[in-house]
Amino acid sequence: MAGPRGPAGAAGPQGPGGERGAAGETGTVARGPAGPTGPAGPEGARGAAGTAGERGRSAEGYAGAAGPAGPAGPRGAAGERGERGQTTVGPTGPAGRAGDAGVAGGSGETGSRGATTEGIAGTTGAAGPAGRRGDAGPAGQRGPAGIVRNWVSYREFWFDSNSSEIHNADRYMLQNIARYMNDNPSLELGIDGSTTSSGSGSRDQNQSSSRANTVRDALVSAGVPANRISMGSFGDANQRRDNRVELLLRTDRQTQQQYGDAGLPELQMPAGAHSPTNVSSTNWTTHQSFWFDGESANLHASDRAKVTTIADAMRRNPQLRVGIDSSTTGSPDGNTRDNPQLNERRDRAIRDALIEAGVPASRIQTGSLGEPSMRRSGRVEVLFMTDDR
Repeated sequence: MAGPRGPAGAAGPQGPGGERGAAGETGTVARGPAGPTGPAGPEGARGAAGTAGERGRSAEGYAGAAGPAGPAGPRGAAGERGERGQTTVGPTGPAGRAGDAGVAGGSGETGSRGATTEGIAGTTGAAGPAGRRGDAGPAGQRGPAGIVRNWVSYREFWFDSNSSEIHNADRYMLQNIARYMNDNPSLELGIDGSTTSSGSGSRDQNQSSSRANTVRDALVSAGVPANRISMGSFGDANQRRDNRVELLLRTDRQTQQQYGDAGLPELQMPAGAHSPTNVSSTNWTTHQSFWFDGESANLHASDRAKVTTIADAMRRNPQLRVGIDSSTTGSPDGNTRDNPQLNERRDRAIRDALIEAGVPASRIQTGSLGEPSMRRSGRVEVLFMTDDR
């Protein structure tokens, strides 16, 4: 059995080459495709110039830009003077200065007047500015006061119980009354301190007389002549109130007899009595009082004149506001009222009457405006104050 084959031995040395064989036949030559163009060789030397050819035909080209002007040459000699040309008339020159005026000739005769033709009126021109207002003329003489035949309620003073002292808040009326009486010398003043039937006792009558005398003395001190003041029961008996003194006005008897029925017009209310002008007050000031019966909210017929005079005062004094206060007796702040609904109806009755008389609603105020110590049951107070808005 043969064993495994051993590894190959090393190669022996190359033997000598054999002889060269004979050349074979010549093969055909086939042209292959052109190779890529090689780079250009260096430029050769310039050859000699050839002979000039014949001149070609010329064509006129476009004119080039003008060159700069050359320097001016020397001025040549002046030529001979030519012959004079024909004369041509030029335009007329400006007028010369006017000569001195000659002596005026004699006036000719006046010619006859030509016919006149009326032209069409032109449009009215705009009005010129208003001229300065002239000075006021002197005031004319004051006419006599109208006649007040019967006693008319004018003012009232209220007193605290068991007191005959005038309130400080009412003292401004004294000077106003004195000034009005002096401006109207035909009027006389009545003072009525009458009380209601509940105050008819002797003590109450003495108190009433004392209060009436206090008002009289204060008016005399303010300048009202004593002979123009009367005292008595002049007012409406249905309008009497305790703790009140009423002042009334009428034309004196002598003036009424002087003018009689055909004299001056009769006045229901003296001019200015309840229609003050130029009123100014920074605080609410009592002007009028309206009294109501029992549980009624109806104005008395006699109080309608007060509504008219309040409206007149408001027209004369556009700076005023009018206040309506129906606060009754009770707590000093007026919060305790015996019948708030009734008070509200009374406020509204007076407010509606004032608006109907021409007082703007915006100038009417309601509330607790008056002096608490002067509040009375059944009474509505009307006050004035300057508008601070």
